[in-house]
Amino acid sequence: MVCGYIFIVILVRIIMIRWMEKRMKNLDIVDVGLIKWSVLAFTLFLVSAWPGFANWVEGVNPWIFLLAFFVFVARPFQRFYLKK
Repeated sequence: MVCGYIFIVILVRIIMIRWMEKRMKNLDIVDVGLIKWSVLAFTLFLVSAWPGFANWVEGVNPWIFLLAFFVFVARPFQRFYLKK
């Protein structure tokens, strides 16, 4: 039973990834930039509209966010600047 469930989950993920790859070919650099700005705007909305989230953001050490930034940017940086 569990093995069948895992197979279905993997199959659905493969189908979704193929679908997303086809759709992403339609995006250009302007679309990617707009997606980034939309994520920033939604994050600011969450901070301003949800007091609990705002309190959490203010309570976390800012160096944790900087560390997360470097973790998230490492792969794109490597692929863009260092990969030949």
